[in-house]
Amino acid sequence: MKVRIGGVNQATANQLTQEIPLYEATDLGPRSYTRINKMSAWSCDESRLGGGGDKDQLVAKLRQQAKSLGATAITDLDSGKSRGVTGAGCVASLTCSASAIRIDSGAKIN
Repeated sequence: MKVRIGGVNQATANQLTQEIPLYEATDLGPRSYTRINKMSAWSCDESRLGGGGDKDQLVAKLRQQAKSLGATAITDLDSGKSRGVTGAGCVASLTCSASAIRIDSGAKIN
């Protein structure tokens, strides 16, 4: 699932941070969660001044996607900047990806 970012307001982003935490893979035991889906989101900077987007906004969008899938957390966050997106008119872009997961009841998380 890949979406181009539209803004997530700060209040919603703060709420999503509480509802859908980000875990490092090392914090999760091998049988403590179920992977639901791999997701990605990207932002486009159409100005020649560069920038490529806001990582916090992209992570908020990933949390929003995860929540809509019934996930309780995200993990495996990865991000990267690139020059342009073919066909989108972007001078620079930022892409983030993560896995939507459902933490199993009774799981121990570090």
